Amino acid sequence: LAETREVIELETVHLSPVALKGVAEDLDLIIKRASKSGMLEGIQLVALANTLVIARKLRQSVFDCNEDGLAEQQTTQCSMQTDESFAAQSQSLLTGSPVPTLFELVSRMQCKPELEREIFRSVDDFGDVRDTASAALAAVRREQRDVAAGIKRTLEEIMFKKTDCLQDKIVTVRSDRFVLSVKAGSKGRIRGRVLDSSASGSTLFIEPREVESANSKLHALAKKEKKIVEEFLTDLSARVGENADTLFEL
Repeated sequence: LAETREVIELETVHLSPVALKGVAEDLDLIIKRASKSGMLEGIQLVALANTLVIARKLRQSVFDCNEDGLAEQQTTQCSMQTDESFAAQSQSLLTGSPVPTLFELVSRMQCKPELEREIFRSVDDFGDVRDTASAALAAVRREQRDVAAGIKRTLEEIMFKKTDCLQDKIVTVRSDRFVLSVKAGSKGRIRGRVLDSSASGSTLFIEPREVESANSKLHALAKKEKKIVEEFLTDLSARVGENADTLFEL
């Protein structure tokens, strides 16, 4: 009941909205998985980081509504300060707080701003690990782009020379390999492997011999990229697991 009254006062008197939209619905499951050395998916890490942002802003809103004047003097850099420094300041502001119950609750809250920053630095809003997460990942993705560009150039040259053989003048993908859409009757004019065909059988998806090696290299690079991403997510998940006890208190 006290918390409810204070939330109303926080929102109406002090004009500090208590916004909880975006809190991870499965937060406990995410933290529990990490605490048991499980690898979190990128989207789960982003959900956790978004929750940390909301917790930090809530804590800041409660902190800022103190009327004893100390908040204005001492909270200029509070929004991303460490949990330790926040706890040290909060005790001096508890007396006289207009929302003492909320203030006491958020004073015990550890929002892990360093973990929040690391997740957002390394994982984008869609849960994909960024190139900047590690030098090894950046390097392998750069090589992937270079190899893929080379394959497309080669296929475009073939398309230019043998336009009449093609069903569609585009480079497409089958079985994770770049191929050409070739008319079934022109199969013999494009040397390479048939990886697929259309439902009617009128179109064959052929991987020309000229790009077989490069396609294989690209496939190997994709496996290498996946391994690096999984290793990175495992390491970042371990950091979450190390802070599980405090994160469970959010």
